[in-house]
Amino acid sequence: TLSLPVEVEVDRALADDPPEIVLCRFADGWDWTIKPAQQLKAECSAAVARGAAVLIIDHAYPDGSLDDEVYDAIGEVFGHMKEVEPWVVDTEPKEFAAVCLSERTIFAYGREDPTRHIFPFYGACRTLLESHIPFRVVTDADIETGLDGCEVLILPNVACLSDAACRRIRDFVERGGVLIATYQTSFFDESGERRTEPCLGDLFGAGFVGELPAVHYVRLAPGEPLIDDAPKRPIPLYAPTLLVDSKDGVVSGGRIVRSFPLEERQFVTHGFAPPGETTQHPVWTLVAVGDGRAIYFAGRICESLLSGDPDLRRLLVAAVDQARGGVPLRTDAPRCVDISWRVRANADILHLVNIQYPTGRTFPVFSPESYWKIMREATAAFPVGELPSSLFHRVLRVGMRSFAPLFRDKSTQKLIDFIDRLPKRGVEVADGFPAVSDVTVSVRKRQARLARVYSPFTGDLPYEDRGDGFIEVKVPKVAIHEIAVIEYA
Repeated sequence: TLSLPVEVEVDRALADDPPEIVLCRFADGWDWTIKPAQQLKAECSAAVARGAAVLIIDHAYPDGSLDDEVYDAIGEVFGHMKEVEPWVVDTEPKEFAAVCLSERTIFAYGREDPTRHIFPFYGACRTLLESHIPFRVVTDADIETGLDGCEVLILPNVACLSDAACRRIRDFVERGGVLIATYQTSFFDESGERRTEPCLGDLFGAGFVGELPAVHYVRLAPGEPLIDDAPKRPIPLYAPTLLVDSKDGVVSGGRIVRSFPLEERQFVTHGFAPPGETTQHPVWTLVAVGDGRAIYFAGRICESLLSGDPDLRRLLVAAVDQARGGVPLRTDAPRCVDISWRVRANADILHLVNIQYPTGRTFPVFSPESYWKIMREATAAFPVGELPSSLFHRVLRVGMRSFAPLFRDKSTQKLIDFIDRLPKRGVEVADGFPAVSDVTVSVRKRQARLARVYSPFTGDLPYEDRGDGFIEVKVPKVAIHEIAVIEYA
């Protein structure tokens, strides 16, 4: 997951000053290794592209000496930062979506288990980041003082909200904003006292009748208002959900599916109960309020999004797309490319950073249990029909064969055969990273007349003014960090 950009946005929300990100020259902890210059450049670029300052930490060896190779790498990285600086200074981030990180919820509602809010928060951030949707992080205080520039507000199980915050949120929706709330949002006041009814209950359009623990499932129907091409299979949710009934006249979708009631002797350590009864309880409700909309998910859907489930990701993105005019940035870039949209009075500046974690490793964990998840993640990370590259296939196949003796069935060979059948394309390796080629980015124009579209590094870029309010820019290659500048006349 692209955690560094999220760290920058969290720091921006919690501090009055611009974010400062501290990076380390070591590859893995304080292990006296040297992180490759390409990795340092990608990490620094991801932070600087979002308006942060960066500091790279080194440490002298026990004899007091320093490693010249370290400072060669740091010099190369800071040389690139100097080239990038003019395209960050005197810019502001593009405002669109906001995700609430609620300290009140963490300390009052989540005192015994902070993950009840933290995990949903990071799941929402991961989805927006990897879907290339412009977003910022907001706090309780930000909500109470206003949400200027925000078109979509996501409350990932923000259980503790003051009456003042709820009034602001209600006003935000009535003026045309889109609210996305989950699970027990507004069920408690700012001190952690439970309300008899959720303060935002009138926006949820639901009556609460019960609760299901994890694990259960979600079933979406073809032609639903949010996703018209929903998958036929049930989607697992690894977090609790509330059972709700939608009120009269309220649009709703999806159905909660209970786990099959197995006896204790039937459970196995590496699996979950299969889908059982499909209930009539909806997964989500949608209420039109004034000029805006409120979408409520009864479960902790954002917590399950932390694992990167592609079907749930589509569901949240579809909810975000309910904003007037839809999401203002559309791209075919893979999820390893972070896109930061900066604005000036006469220009839109797009930073594309190819950042692939963790340092120097293709996959973070080499365990047999992770491979099925890795395969699903990998196939979802790239545009349909494209999976780079032959190198990727070789690494994955070698890893699978290494663990083949640990499996008692033929599942490993089945996965290897599946990998071999996937479409392959050659991949260019630039600066030690697999470069991403032929990226298309479409953004909503802020002004009518264009002057020039170009990269500060490579010159003019091909583009098309599509006539629907969007301009489509072609970026031939993103090795580590590329910039596309859209200047207005």
